[in-house]
Amino acid sequence: MKNMILTLLFLSFNYLNAVNITFQVNMQYTDPSQGVYIRGGNIGSALPDTPSMGFQMSDDDGDLVYDVTLPLDANAHYSYKFATGESWNWEGNWENVPGECGEGEFTDRFLDTGEEDMTLDPVCFGSCENCVDETINVTFNLDMSDVETSLDGAFLAGGGTFGVPGDNPMSDTDGDDVWTVTVTLPANLSTDYTFLNGNCGDWSCKENIAGQDCAVPPYNDRHIDLGTEDITVNACFAVCGDGTCDELEPVLT
Repeated sequence: MKNMILTLLFLSFNYLNAVNITFQVNMQYTDPSQGVYIRGGNIGSALPDTPSMGFQMSDDDGDLVYDVTLPLDANAHYSYKFATGESWNWEGNWENVPGECGEGEFTDRFLDTGEEDMTLDPVCFGSCENCVDETINVTFNLDMSDVETSLDGAFLAGGGTFGVPGDNPMSDTDGDDVWTVTVTLPANLSTDYTFLNGNCGDWSCKENIAGQDCAVPPYNDRHIDLGTEDITVNACFAVCGDGTCDELEPVLT
């Protein structure tokens, strides 16, 4: 009986020392159609047996700012990230958090709770600040001359910004096997990305740059840090570097 009373007192103490924290993420520049989640770090999960799932967020007023309120321990340190899509084994489209507002091995967002409820200001997905009206155009030119190009063409994808296979088709209007797409993105965005040779829903046609110096974890994608001016990225499929395939060193196998 004594142990039960102590347990109830402990649970009551924890409940009384919980605070409600409201998280907000602005999805103005990222496709939210697969669902928007907060997960990772020590933030927990709505499915305790699936810690990678995290908590789904909602946008009741349709303004593209998704939110969720979580009861967290008072006076505690938490880390987390925003992501899109379900995650049963830590897969999914995780945001790339800039270093100035991230911490630890995975550059997670973080906060320290106090003793009162908090509503955090919205941040743009993959940014330290809220989404701003300032955008830039990023043109990707992908040289496919080193490989046999799929009849479906080439695609830009991944990184939590460019979606899944098929979302961002590239075009080769002059038939020189250099495929191009221009996308409008928020200024100062940091994001991963990759190229696909074809439209493969299982990512099997994704370029393989594992072991090369531009590959970043966890999926061996490329990475780019944007500024405030339009830029052009020139790439060769499956080869790191800025330039056409003729200008870059081939990968030794």
